[in-house]
Amino acid sequence: MEIIEKAFIKSKPATIKLINKKNGCYKVEVTKKKIRGMKANDCWFNASKVSDKDYKRYKVQSGWLVGDDFGIHGSPLIPHYWIFDTQKNSYFDPTPSRDEDNQTYDYVCDSDIFFTVGEFLIKTHTLVLPPPLILMNDGEFYVCTWNEDQPLSAGYKSIKTKVKNLDIKSLMRINGVNI
Repeated sequence: MEIIEKAFIKSKPATIKLINKKNGCYKVEVTKKKIRGMKANDCWFNASKVSDKDYKRYKVQSGWLVGDDFGIHGSPLIPHYWIFDTQKNSYFDPTPSRDEDNQTYDYVCDSDIFFTVGEFLIKTHTLVLPPPLILMNDGEFYVCTWNEDQPLSAGYKSIKTKVKNLDIKSLMRINGVNI
């Protein structure tokens, strides 16, 4: 119990709320690593490329990037992939940030994303990630989309649906995916 409490010391409120609401989630420390050929907004492919180089050493990890609190605009939670280095026993993120993205993120592991997306990919040969979430000031999670041409702090296109269950399949169904 003490280890979990220490992990919360430097955690964002949205991180704590996510971990408390969704079983199996936990925060990890991740460093950014510049690797040639990696592209912003392509985390699944970037992590897969790194893992393909040495799959015994580099394991793809899935979870959430928990962004800054933008007050009335809430805190974004973005599904994301990064790498666990089994030799160094540490995590790194090969995906470069967009130039205009100057916020800091907490990384929260959620293996349900990896397994659910993988199951859908095998069945349909289509890569579909769960939708991003936003934790609003009312303490509730919502499925949302944001204007891809703007930094997250500029606001959201729409906040679609209040989320009662953070099950990945349920989130994907809200976003119109037949899974």
